[in-house]
Parts: sequence; C-alpha cells; structure tokens
Amino acid sequence: MADNEQDLDLDVKSGNKLNTILLVVLIVLVLAVAGAGAAWYLLSGDDDTAAAGDEEGESAEVVEAQPKPAHYFKLEPEFVVNFEDPGKARYLQLEIQLMARDAEVFEQAKTHMPVIRSELLILFSEQTFEELSSREGKLRLREETLKTINQILQSGEDDAGIEQVYFTSLIMQ
Repeated sequence: MADNEQDLDLDVKSGNKLNTILLVVLIVLVLAVAGAGAAWYLLSGDDDTAAAGDEEGESAEVVEAQPKPAHYFKLEPEFVVNFEDPGKARYLQLEIQLMARDAEVFEQAKTHMPVIRSELLILFSEQTFEELSSREGKLRLREETLKTINQILQSGEDDAGIEQVYFTSLIMQ
C-alpha cells in the first residue's frame, strides 16, 4: 500500500511539473503572437483612421507640402555695367543663377532672354557704388532682380516660377 501512495504522489508531482511547463509555454506563445501583431501594426502604418479614410487626405497634404527639388540656371554671359559715379570710371560685374522648382520655367526664360538681359542691364546700371557697398544694398538688388525677371516671365500667369536669384560672383571696381 505504501508503494501505491508513492506512485500516486509521483504522478501528482509530475502532473504539476507538466502543467507548469505547459502554462509557461502558453504564456510565451501568447506574448510572441501579441508582439508580432504589435510589430505588424506599427510597421504597416495602418490604423483606424486609415480605415475611415482620414489618413489619405492627410498624406496627400504632406506630399504636397514637401517642396520639389531645386533646379538652377546660369544667365550667360555675366553682366558688366558701368556705375553712375561722377569723376571715376567704375563698373559692376555680376554672375547670376536662377533657382526654380520646375525646370520647364528655364525654357521660358531662354525664350525671353533678350528682354531679361536688357531690363537687368538697365537695372544694374542705375545702381551706385555706395548703395552696393553694403549687404542691405546687395540684398535689395537681388530682390529687384528677382522681381524684374518674374514680371517678364509672368505675361498674364499667376506665378512665373523663379523662386530665387543668386549672385554667384559680384565684382565692383
């Protein structure tokens, strides 16, 4: 009878060990499935608002808000004009590059290049040495250059497309 009690006691102990092992394996399995589900959810980017269609509008706005890459176009040859300065012969030499987000606007600039060069030569020759000696004077001239070019290119359109003008070389003598 003592042997029977020992056998039953061993069976109960081994059953408890088996249950504990199965419970641990089950918990690990549940955690693994939950972790995989969370990873899929976070990496896929899908959420309830996307199912409702709200995210589609937001993502389109984000794409539109990102600016297109910049394109540059050098006006050649460089501009050389005389300054207005009584008593001294002074000149200004400028190399200019245009920046736009749409490269097609440069084709329009090429078409109107005689007008652009003419208007810029007049603008540059009206400057004085004293005005351009300061940073503010150079920045003002750059803004006036941009405004002049965009006025020529607009020809009735809302936006000419030249976003910025850069003086890549400016020599005053």
